[in-house]
Amino acid sequence: MLVLLFASLLAFAPRPPPHTIPLLSSPSEPPRSLPDLDPPSSLLPLHFAAASSLASLPPLRLWNVHTRAEATLRLYGADGALDEDAAAGLDRLLSDARRAGKPPEVARMDRRLLRLLFRAAYHFGAREVELVSGYRRPWRRAEGLHGKAKAVDFRLVGVDAPEVAAYLRTLPRVGVGLYTHPRTRWVHLDVRERSYHWVDGTPPGRLWGAAQWPMDYRALEERDAAYQEGDDLPE
Repeated sequence: MLVLLFASLLAFAPRPPPHTIPLLSSPSEPPRSLPDLDPPSSLLPLHFAAASSLASLPPLRLWNVHTRAEATLRLYGADGALDEDAAAGLDRLLSDARRAGKPPEVARMDRRLLRLLFRAAYHFGAREVELVSGYRRPWRRAEGLHGKAKAVDFRLVGVDAPEVAAYLRTLPRVGVGLYTHPRTRWVHLDVRERSYHWVDGTPPGRLWGAAQWPMDYRALEERDAAYQEGDDLPE
């Protein structure tokens, strides 16, 4: 009797609603067809794509305005690393040839300096670089960072020196000098731990007639502190 009563209660008891499995929502737009896919380079590892980009940069023609020596060079090899053969060619172009009758004195230029020189040229799309001064062997004068193979005076053909200097002043850990006399009009670039910038309107041969460029020291210190090696590479 109890069994029949229990069965009747189960028959008339309310049943819970059925459990439904949500269907996958349809995409808001049709899937992209194969022709619309991104080019394969976007699927490559980042370091590989960066290396390929550096290797594809065009060569630059560089010449020394005093010795008339010149070379057309790519600074980066197929693997994206700095090409030491090309860098050695720049060492020779930037050698000290001031002593008459003596062979030029070649020093190993700071490799970061060379990267920044090429970065500036690529930024402005310049293909030719006039090299005014590179390594200067300390003799009667200490020659500053030129004497340590950490500085270069140069012009980018087709680009005004103030534009080049303004761009270089945005980079970390550099010294940038703008020379504005009609017989100079070049840019000095050096690599250092704490940035410093100046302008000099005196004629060639003057030891030092520079005035400090107006600087926000706090911004410079923050930029220098945030420096990474990638900051030296072309954009």
